[in-house]
Amino acid sequence: MKHRSNVLLLLSWYLVELHRGVARYAREHDWLLSADMAYDSELPLGWKGDGVIALLGSEMDEVNFVQSLGRPVVDLAMSRAELPFPRVCVDNQEVARMAADHFLERGFTNFAYYGRYGLGTDLRRRHYFRDYLRSKHTACELIAWEEERGERADTWDIRRAWLGERLQALPKPVAVFASRDKDGAEVIEACLEADIHVPEEVAVLGVNNNELFCDFTPVPLSSIDIDWERAGYEGAELLDRIMSGEPVPPGPIFFPPKGLAIRHSSDIIALEDVEAARALRYVWDHFSNSQLDVPRVAAAVHLSRSKLDKAFRHHLNRSVSEEIRILRLRRVREQLLATDKTLEDIAYDAGFSSLPHFYRTFKQAEGMTPRQYRLKHWDSE
Repeated sequence: MKHRSNVLLLLSWYLVELHRGVARYAREHDWLLSADMAYDSELPLGWKGDGVIALLGSEMDEVNFVQSLGRPVVDLAMSRAELPFPRVCVDNQEVARMAADHFLERGFTNFAYYGRYGLGTDLRRRHYFRDYLRSKHTACELIAWEEERGERADTWDIRRAWLGERLQALPKPVAVFASRDKDGAEVIEACLEADIHVPEEVAVLGVNNNELFCDFTPVPLSSIDIDWERAGYEGAELLDRIMSGEPVPPGPIFFPPKGLAIRHSSDIIALEDVEAARALRYVWDHFSNSQLDVPRVAAAVHLSRSKLDKAFRHHLNRSVSEEIRILRLRRVREQLLATDKTLEDIAYDAGFSSLPHFYRTFKQAEGMTPRQYRLKHWDSE
């Protein structure tokens, strides 16, 4: 009888999309998938099998248990990056860039990062976020509970009061990037308790696009969508290769974030100039129209071209044409990474009027062709 691989799914926190991706691979390859821990959070003492797909966090009991099994392991998180496990993980540098660009495109000049635990993923996101903003000659305030709590107890009321005070002291309007959705929801709740308006004074963005947090906070939370189903499937695929005797990859395998889910918590333009804000909103709503240009924007908002361009340069430090180009390129990057559309379809969907113009603009911005950009992210996996 053919041996059926018995694989343990060990999650420090449950993600249904990740489970779905692992389960899909298991079904396609006739695995026995032991997923009891996903439901009862109890370590399956006495389990004997062939390999483990893990999502390791701060709990040392789980880390010690996985290490004690002596079986191949693939970890889908960077929280315990010091452990010598092969990994399939989201590209946190791209997550941070996406977050920063989201706020920069909305005209923010004040930025903060909030993370509660100070583990590997949190530290990487804040490092990349701060460094990317520095490359844009912009500073970022770090709000880190584990580093600032001192002798204070880690209780809901004490942490919430501290966070409200920290947020109150920030210059407004300010854009806050939270390490994950749970932290983003905490920022929103602390703001409301401190009588700080979201998003008018504090705009908030989280990570994971977890609907339980994002859609049911008092102010719906914008979030970066991590393709956890893809992570689960590709993590299972990597584990299968390792269990079959293939060599372990020399480093983590990274995949890009899926995109942005924009909700009310960050859907605002941080401009005091009402005319410039109205023009920017018009550009956002119509950039994918290949006929959009500066004269059309000026006519739509009833401003002269010179006054319109002056307002953009003063408030956003870029021209109207540059804003249109930024939005089109962002749409292109998202579709290159998240879809298998042809380059021609992507170009026209983003508002480029011709393929030569599309190729030329993209290469000037990214230093590579659209095809190379797509392969850079997909072939490495």
